[in-house]
Amino acid sequence: MLYFYFFAISFSIVGYGFLLTKSLNIHTRNFGFLGLFGISLLIFISYLSSLFLVHDFLFNSFILFIGLISFIFFFFKLGNFKKELILHILIFSILIIFILVGKNHDDFPYYHFPYSHFLTQYSHPLGFGQLNNGFRNPSSLFFLNSLFYLPKISFYLFHVAPAYFLGFSNLILIEIIFGKKIYNSQKFINFLSILSLIFINIFFYRLAEHGTDRSGQILVFILTIIILLITNNSKNVNKINNTFYIYFIPILLTLLISLKPFYLIYAPIVLILLVSPHLKSFIKKILFSKTFIYSALYIFFVFLYNFLNSGCIVYPALFSCFSNLPWSFEAEVIKDVNQWYELWSKAGARPDFVVENRAEYIANFNWLSGWIDNYFFNK
Repeated sequence: MLYFYFFAISFSIVGYGFLLTKSLNIHTRNFGFLGLFGISLLIFISYLSSLFLVHDFLFNSFILFIGLISFIFFFFKLGNFKKELILHILIFSILIIFILVGKNHDDFPYYHFPYSHFLTQYSHPLGFGQLNNGFRNPSSLFFLNSLFYLPKISFYLFHVAPAYFLGFSNLILIEIIFGKKIYNSQKFINFLSILSLIFINIFFYRLAEHGTDRSGQILVFILTIIILLITNNSKNVNKINNTFYIYFIPILLTLLISLKPFYLIYAPIVLILLVSPHLKSFIKKILFSKTFIYSALYIFFVFLYNFLNSGCIVYPALFSCFSNLPWSFEAEVIKDVNQWYELWSKAGARPDFVVENRAEYIANFNWLSGWIDNYFFNK
């Protein structure tokens, strides 16, 4: 039953990808791109519904059913998806091994599972972050997980969301690698895509490493390649492929940010597109498109749940926090958490070690040698 649901969900996700692309008037036949569009729409549905509804068996079965019906409808209406279907089944069959051979991420029992499971029992509360530090800036992965609470399997597929990110990203990279037009005009893109494909499947093959970070890092590879594709073909901006890629970027970027707020640091990379005069006028069109409106609403929900859980727009950025709410945290608590996050990112804290003078360690570049020794060469 687990394997049946695993594949059924993957096709349902593609079905939601069809629905979103048709709604936004974006055209693609690649199941990888459709999969990421579908994940985006499912998370959006989960964000919206969690405020009012419980993600129980009935609700989730209905969501799964709609996605499957959409997949079947568009599969036969648009036709000739034989190659995409075979490749999809092959990739996700291999990913069954990815799920079976490893344990869950260390943080899974700490806050991934509790958050996801809570959404299947209750509608979303205020001040949820008071219960657990991990709840204060929730990942969209938890909202996606909550839709996998299904009859006969209960919560036993809550851990597989990273497999869908990995699977659909593989399909995108394979499409780019074997794209003849890209190979003829931009061989370095093919080479970079091959290296990316090898990297994510060798270094990210263990499920235990896929918390809320690895899926985002995989999307960064895709985002970088897509931007390079566009900028190196900017004179042909009105071609169908380039048009699709430009509209795909805001969807991909918002999905990336929703996985973890610190991925906001990648947002300025999109400014590269403004360098080309051929792209500036086209980007203006995006600002008034349905894609932009959808992406803006999506980001609104990301910040909304940060606010509902912690009283901060982006936790633990103190300047974005409101101190006069019933569920707000004291400024000192937020500062301590902020310092801890910075300490961890600069290799001053690990599961088996914490530096003595935390403030001194993270100041200036005192942390650089420790970061190089513990993270750059050995992580």
